[in-house]
Amino acid sequence: MSRGRLVRWIKALYVVAVCVAMVWYARDLDVALVAWAEWLATPAPYAFAIAWVAMAWILGFAWTEVVRAHLGLRLAAKDWLPLQAMAWLGRYLPGKVGLFAGKLGLVSRHGVTARALGFTVLYEQLAFVLAGLALAVCVSAAALGLDGSIARAWDTAVVWRLLTACALAVVIVPAMRVSRPLGGLQRTPPTHREWGVPLLYLLAHVCAGAGLFVCLRSMPGMEGAGPSMTYVVGLLAAANVAGILAVFAPAGLGVREFVLVAGLAPWLPASDAVVLAAVLRVLSVAADLCFSALAWSFARLLGSTRSQRQAEGT
Repeated sequence: MSRGRLVRWIKALYVVAVCVAMVWYARDLDVALVAWAEWLATPAPYAFAIAWVAMAWILGFAWTEVVRAHLGLRLAAKDWLPLQAMAWLGRYLPGKVGLFAGKLGLVSRHGVTARALGFTVLYEQLAFVLAGLALAVCVSAAALGLDGSIARAWDTAVVWRLLTACALAVVIVPAMRVSRPLGGLQRTPPTHREWGVPLLYLLAHVCAGAGLFVCLRSMPGMEGAGPSMTYVVGLLAAANVAGILAVFAPAGLGVREFVLVAGLAPWLPASDAVVLAAVLRVLSVAADLCFSALAWSFARLLGSTRSQRQAEGT
């Protein structure tokens, strides 16, 4: 058996094992299935899917800002949307191969070297991870090991927590400027515009976390008694970071769910949390497909509109 085929078999077995484990843990539901069905019939769960689509859009735009800052290439929406759609679906392939391959169109269409493209992909991955870690650490007093009056003061200082997260996230800018030779680029000082790139990655995490918060607030057995929004944002950020670092898991399958179940343990029994994590996985997959379809359609619409205007101009 070839190495590639063995990897595919291991990946398939891992996916099956994760699905079986989730079904086994969810066998003793504390919340009635009827209540779950009624909840899924409401708009609230789909706020997470909408927020997930928005996150994918923000991440795609953030990558174009990285390309603009480091490669001097300004991509129109009709150019970067298809690349982001392919890369976003490519996350389901092993490792980061699919993510990188989805953006190879930048090499063929704009003359960018594969090495320089790899640098921009590395930048966006590190920026996403650093922004997620910054949020995960700064939104929770428990994560910082605080207790007592200090913990209560920190938990109420939402603005200071977000400012601290921003300060941690922008470290990526000088770090990647120093690392430009990895992409075959010369070291240059960062532009004013580039300092805003980490904030886009923070916004992506906050957007997805806000969608999950809306989803949780209406969940059976958790109406008005769940975690705070800042906690949910930090938890999902930590889960997404864990998923992206687990290169063996397609799109972080199993890893993201484990972090969510552990983080929601104070409010949900394990069986209910596993079902919720499974529902969120299904919603995120549907959102990925929806984003890709919308991105392709919008890019084609922009392309046809531009061609029509050029034809009318001639």
